[in-house]
This record gives sequence, structure tokens and C-alpha cells, in this order.
Amino acid sequence: MVDTMNEFLSNYFVLIGLGIATAIVLFLAVPRWILLFQIPYYYTKNQYDKCMTTTLKALNYDVFEKSTIVKISYVLSCSLALNNKDVFEKYLSKITSMKPRAQSIKISWEILNLLDQGNIEEAIVKYQLLCEIKDKYAYDFSNKVHIIFDYYENKVVMNQTDFIRERDQANHPVVQRVYQRILDKLS
Repeated sequence: MVDTMNEFLSNYFVLIGLGIATAIVLFLAVPRWILLFQIPYYYTKNQYDKCMTTTLKALNYDVFEKSTIVKISYVLSCSLALNNKDVFEKYLSKITSMKPRAQSIKISWEILNLLDQGNIEEAIVKYQLLCEIKDKYAYDFSNKVHIIFDYYENKVVMNQTDFIRERDQANHPVVQRVYQRILDKLS
């Protein structure tokens, strides 16, 4: 019996070791994976406070630039939704990459912040800068908010019901507040 056990262990030592190592790695990684699934869940449920705290926890574990920028984008979105300007400014400055994707994310959140503050002139300048960036994210974002800038630049005149429809379709509280400000001016 002992001989068969020793023979088994000597033949399958590497596989047993890999199995134990895999189990330990999975055990240690599960809490991080849970955080990664909680972030978009809380965000889609408009639970911005929980989303922001979960994302801030997840940022402690992150080492990759691309996923860090995505998580910082969640923090920026949640902080704007909660009107937490201190957190917004702190994490906006953490996007330091000069890659077009990172810059377009940074500029788009700056634009939303400026629109939320009512600083339209600076927002228009940032919007024009964003339109010059050759990136899919920049293009998609500029298509979503072009109506706001068309209104402020007097390019397109929409009626009040069109702005109400746009406000109701907006999926972020800042965009809804901006549309509401426009509706208040039209009233």
C-alpha cells in the first residue's frame, strides 16, 4: 500500500502541486473578481455611492493602465453624479497617459464637469479639442452631446419637447441636469 502511494505521488507530484497552486491562486483572486462584477452592477442600478466605494477598493489591486483608466472613469462618473467635486478633481488628475483613448476619456469628463458648473465657454473649447482626437470613444461621446453644444452655439434650434425627450433619454445625472438647465432657459 505504501509503495503504491509513493509511486502515485512520485508519478503525479507535478500535477498535484499545480492543482494545489491553482486552488490557492483562485482562492486569493475571488474577492477581486467579485469587486469587478459589482462595479458595473452598482453603476447600472444607479447606486453611485456603492459603485464609487467598490471601484476605489478595486483600484488598490489594479496594475494595468487600461483597466485603471476604466476604473477611474467609473469613479469620475460616480463623483459627478454625486456632486463630489473633490473626488472628481483628485482622480481626474490621475489620468496622465497621453494615449488618445485616455485623453479622450479625460477631456470628456472635464466637459461634463464644465457643463455641470455652467462654464459653457470652456466646455465649448474642450469639446472642439475632443473632436480633434482620432479615437472611437471621443467620436461616440461627441455624438452624444453634440445637441447641447449645437444649442449653445446657436447652430440648431430644437423645441422644448425635443429637449425633454433628450433629457429623459440621458443615462447620467449630469447630462440630465444640463438638459434641465437648457429647458429652464427655454421656459
